[in-house]
Amino acid sequence: MKRFKKSGSPAQARVIQIGGEPRRGASSPLAASRLISTPGLAAHPKLQPACRHKRAAANDSKAIVRSLLLLAWLISITFIAITLVPATQAAGAIRLALEHDRLTAGDLAQIIPEWKAVAPHERLGFAPLPGIERRVSRGQLLGWGKRLGLDLQPGSLPDFVLVSRRMRQLREAEATTALAAAIAERHGLAAAQVRVRLHDFEASPVPTGVLRLDANFPLTQLNEPRSVPLRWRDGGGRSATIWLSATVSILGRYAVAADSLEVGTTLERVDFVFQTGQLPGDPKKYITTPEQVAGMTLKRPLKEGEPLLHSALARHHTVRRGDLLELQLRSRAIQLRVPGRAEQSGSRGETIACRNLESGQRISAVIVDSKHAEVEWIP
Repeated sequence: MKRFKKSGSPAQARVIQIGGEPRRGASSPLAASRLISTPGLAAHPKLQPACRHKRAAANDSKAIVRSLLLLAWLISITFIAITLVPATQAAGAIRLALEHDRLTAGDLAQIIPEWKAVAPHERLGFAPLPGIERRVSRGQLLGWGKRLGLDLQPGSLPDFVLVSRRMRQLREAEATTALAAAIAERHGLAAAQVRVRLHDFEASPVPTGVLRLDANFPLTQLNEPRSVPLRWRDGGGRSATIWLSATVSILGRYAVAADSLEVGTTLERVDFVFQTGQLPGDPKKYITTPEQVAGMTLKRPLKEGEPLLHSALARHHTVRRGDLLELQLRSRAIQLRVPGRAEQSGSRGETIACRNLESGQRISAVIVDSKHAEVEWIP
């Protein structure tokens, strides 16, 4: 080991090792720093305050995390306890599921024998909404019993009664029948005319007991899959809506053109025929009886086989307002004829108002044809 000296401060001195260990006693700040390990740094007197600060911060963080975990555990335990109290039926609680929309004395008699002394149909209150439990306390039971003349002992009663509405599943066959009947009733149709086919049906919960089912379904949405609301209502006025995917069809007898017909054609029986099947739309729009066509004319042309709609027909008027007529009075021995003018439009056989052009009097006359009308008297 050779030692080289260089001008400058002792802090800038270097030790160069040629081989072997450095000479004893030779050292430098650089060499000293390389020999200090991490634990040594921590033990260094000048660095000890910073290390203490870091350890204190770490301990505080761990304490905060432990506190948060403990709080979360307490909240979860509390939530589970609250949730499980009704399910486990706390001490002194009895559950009562009702089959109808009212709580009666007969219902309480099933769980409290003393209530058998009261008429079973005696109403005590409404049943809760489906899916909700109503808690009836011991004090309320005592109050009802006192009102009805029962001598109830508090010790013989439960702490409270959990009252609920019993539910059942609405099946596909029942939903189909109910929907068809509701549509038929709303639109004044026979139940056999309505055909309902449900798609992707899923059973829905409904209350037990008597339910009224209704469907607000317009007949403009026939023969195509639609979302149809089926609404149930119980005797207490509570209701809910079940949405169903369904195709609704109406069967009926309706008139179609027997041949191509022009505008203004006065329809006769040979101009149309009846066929039975699915109606293209609302039955009220179609001709369903021959009497609905008598004396009607077409407002637009029709092709062969095209349905006859009320909107395409206009009443044929034999006489129109302002037409000149011969007013005839016919009796056993007297026949009078005077000129007159129609003041109303009408068809053959109808009674309209006319004006006697000689006297100026207004009289009623029955249309005979486009030129004549009969009267009972001529003023």
